Amino acid sequence: MLADVENLASILNMPPEVAAGALTIYRKATKAHLFRRRRAEVIAGVVTYAACRTNAYPCSACEVARPNHLDPAQIAKLADALARKLNLELLPEDPASYIPRFCAELQLPRRVEERARVVLTKAVEYGITIGKPAHAVAAGVLYFATKHEQSGRTQKEIAEVTCVAASSLREYYATLLREIPPGLWAVTAPKIYHRTPEE
Repeated sequence: MLADVENLASILNMPPEVAAGALTIYRKATKAHLFRRRRAEVIAGVVTYAACRTNAYPCSACEVARPNHLDPAQIAKLADALARKLNLELLPEDPASYIPRFCAELQLPRRVEERARVVLTKAVEYGITIGKPAHAVAAGVLYFATKHEQSGRTQKEIAEVTCVAASSLREYYATLLREIPPGLWAVTAPKIYHRTPEE
């Protein structure tokens, strides 16, 4: 079982503290006999996702479930149940925390990340993020930013990295385009202060 947890953490390139957290949660759960009649792959997914949430590391249930072809909804549900039984604090997921990692994996330039952050801020202000998974919101604003910055990344590439269906990316793009006034998409350049001779 420990090997399954370690293997999943390796596949997902988890930071050392998250991987260690997953192993700690696994040991606590095993000691409390909380994983009876569960497949090893499911157990690994549950403790890994729980470790991500307790460490505020941006990795969705979909990403955790994908390597072993598991159901993301089941992973999230079991992680919530595990947290209650072990008194773990699963921190809320923040769309903003996903953007740097997605940009890094897609090798996107800084200007795309900056625009994605601006669009995310406006999406929050306009209530477009309500009821949507954090990673899906991040994927949507990133797709929007890549199109307007002409980054060269395809819809398929973004969908693969973010674990969000291409159809969902298109739908969110259309929503952002419809709901946010065009003048609010721009990335505001920093004001440059010039000293006068008298100063």
